[in-house]
Amino acid sequence: MNAALPKLFLSHATEDKVPFVRDLAAALSLSFRVWFDEYSLPPGGSIFQSISAGLASCDFGIVVLSKPFFTKKWTQAELGGLFARESATSRRIIPVWKDVGFEEVRDFSPILADRRAARASDGVAAVVSFVSEAIEMAHQPDGFVHTGTVATRFAELSNELQSLQTSRALSESAEGAKLVMREQDALFGLMEHQAKRLAAEAPQLALKHTRREFQCSPNNMIQLTVEARGGIKLILEGTRPAKNSVDRARFVLDIFQIRRDRSAADTKPVNLETHPFTPDVAGGGGVLWRDSRGTKYQSQQLCDFAFQRLYENIERWHREASAH
Repeated sequence: MNAALPKLFLSHATEDKVPFVRDLAAALSLSFRVWFDEYSLPPGGSIFQSISAGLASCDFGIVVLSKPFFTKKWTQAELGGLFARESATSRRIIPVWKDVGFEEVRDFSPILADRRAARASDGVAAVVSFVSEAIEMAHQPDGFVHTGTVATRFAELSNELQSLQTSRALSESAEGAKLVMREQDALFGLMEHQAKRLAAEAPQLALKHTRREFQCSPNNMIQLTVEARGGIKLILEGTRPAKNSVDRARFVLDIFQIRRDRSAADTKPVNLETHPFTPDVAGGGGVLWRDSRGTKYQSQQLCDFAFQRLYENIERWHREASAH
């Protein structure tokens, strides 16, 4: 990596790694030098010394603000270190809001609330673009990293409204329906590929998957099931869009465990977690998947998230089974 490139310190809570921060770190690493704990902490080294060195040598801090971030001592210490390197004319902190609003950020830090921020819900690509533009303009007086003028805020709001209108129009068209169906197929293709790869690499988990499509009224359904040891089962069920609208198109990700009653032959599925997603059709023709909190996922990110949830439930079953 070119030593002349700006160096970024990525401050975040562990809970935000998947599906967002890990993907953000990988995307930023294509254009910048990035201090990210998974890349930068040496095996057996001092965590405190490594973080201190990263803070001391960084040009900018990318701070992913979220509810978990607000409660962590480490993240607040990192933020304090970044604030200490700022001056009246040098803004080094670029905030990214993840599943939080203005009032929550203001209650945590009024200073950060007054800065322009990227939003994780816009997707990794949009955040990387924001960071790049912020760094390019940071040298200007009251530059990009700071909030800027009222006129700038009005212009941003106008652009957001225009984008929303374009997105809504596309969502109510045959073109939008085709885009969503194509992205559904792409997601299922990614899920199947991952299931096959993991089944080959982790044979002891006995992973197997099935894919089915149902002819239903008013909308067809598509379903992918991944089963594992411990009776753990992932089901991703999607509703196909109508011909001229993305209305009713959605995905539901469920994790079940099939539990057998020792006193009877009957089995019963227990729902461990449920995550609904709806399509978000961008004005440029891209499709993201929005969860109930408003976070947007690319199909690869949603695939990673699904298998991360499956893994964590299998691991929990394994720990419980080993304890008995």
